[in-house]
Amino acid sequence: MEQTPSDTDLDLKHKDHYTLYVLLKDKTVFESALRKNGILWYSDFNNQVSIDGGIRYFLPEVAMHQIDRTIIENGIVANKETPLTTEYKDRKKTMKIYLTVAVAVLVLLLLMVLIEYLSH
Repeated sequence: MEQTPSDTDLDLKHKDHYTLYVLLKDKTVFESALRKNGILWYSDFNNQVSIDGGIRYFLPEVAMHQIDRTIIENGIVANKETPLTTEYKDRKKTMKIYLTVAVAVLVLLLLMVLIEYLSH
């Protein structure tokens, strides 16, 4: 029987639970997977000052292994107890863009110097 967990499962905060931070981009996939598996949760989404580090979820300890499997299967970025600063893959993409721009600027500068040198 499929349960319909929601943000109103506040009593999880007072039972045996663990805290998991999930990035906003993975929120829909994560909550959908929890619903599919009938796992209850409490999300601190509306009470968090900043969700840049991830949305805080309170999850039952008894479902920890099932939740871990769900996270891995769906490629969800999550972290226990401490908020995430950024996702590694996103940081890697950003660094590639910076590097590409820096190389392009350097090549343009070298071409300008070479053209100036050859024109004299």
